[in-house]
Amino acid sequence: MLSRLRSIINNINKDPNRKIRVLTFPTHEGYQSTLGLVPNVEWHMYMFNGGKKWDYHTRNLPPNHYIYEQTAVRGDVQFDCVLSQEPLSQYPIARNLKESFGIPLISLFHTEVYPNMTPKRVAHIKQSQISDINIFITKHNQSSWGYDDTNSIVIPHGIDTNIFSGWTGGQKAGISCVNHFKQRDVFCGFSIWEEVAKSVQMALVGENPGVSQSINDPVKLAQIYSQYAFFLNTSVLSPCPLSLLEAAACGMPIISTANQEVPKIFTHSESALLSNDPKTLIKYCNEVMNNQELAQKLGNNARKLILDNFNVDQFTKNWRNVLE
Repeated sequence: MLSRLRSIINNINKDPNRKIRVLTFPTHEGYQSTLGLVPNVEWHMYMFNGGKKWDYHTRNLPPNHYIYEQTAVRGDVQFDCVLSQEPLSQYPIARNLKESFGIPLISLFHTEVYPNMTPKRVAHIKQSQISDINIFITKHNQSSWGYDDTNSIVIPHGIDTNIFSGWTGGQKAGISCVNHFKQRDVFCGFSIWEEVAKSVQMALVGENPGVSQSINDPVKLAQIYSQYAFFLNTSVLSPCPLSLLEAAACGMPIISTANQEVPKIFTHSESALLSNDPKTLIKYCNEVMNNQELAQKLGNNARKLILDNFNVDQFTKNWRNVLE
């Protein structure tokens, strides 16, 4: 009750010309950079002890972001809400910050239910972790956590289609983009990718020491994508990888596993070629590299899909509505 009262008082006293200040945590650099495009908002990120740090290999820090590396959040900044982006390590801290500052709490779920979670554990999280608003990135990860449209909101990814554009192909090879690929095999399907790469020439972008490096400049990343014959996504337990949508926005032919939200977003043989069988994925890779008409059709349809459903305008508008 005290927290709610303080929140009301804070809103009454808020300078209408001041930017909205969101207190959150470094989580997903690509997603957070797109959040940085929401107008008239500041993002204050708390790097608590044991928590994730901002990965500068993945993205540079956007200009309207501020990092707190000390053990306590500053008390001289008036925050308007706190955003938890992970239910296990971040939510308990976000809950304490909500109570301390008397501000609303938003919970954002980036992932599917973790593989080692029992239904009982998932139900406990849902019942005990109460937020003012729950947000999901896809319908699939919304339902996997046991929520629906009556108690949560789905905000699709936002892709800057001005940056991610211009596919021409040319190289007789495919490309994928994943950080810490081998360590995240259960989520990202490194084993599948490795099987495909035995038969098809593949390039890899991402923070994978000794194998590949991250590209923290989206413009440069889009330029690299534009040179390759197709983009291969092998995700197993991911609602929908941001890198997949960025590649689709470039107009690249997409070849992907058919898990979680991916087959609901992409239509097989129209905007992507989908299969969970490595041998079939290899067959699709060769088909795309040897059939320019097919490649062009898949790429054009994939880009149109992003323009229609995952543009930055819908993303920033939806988030602005939530924050207001």
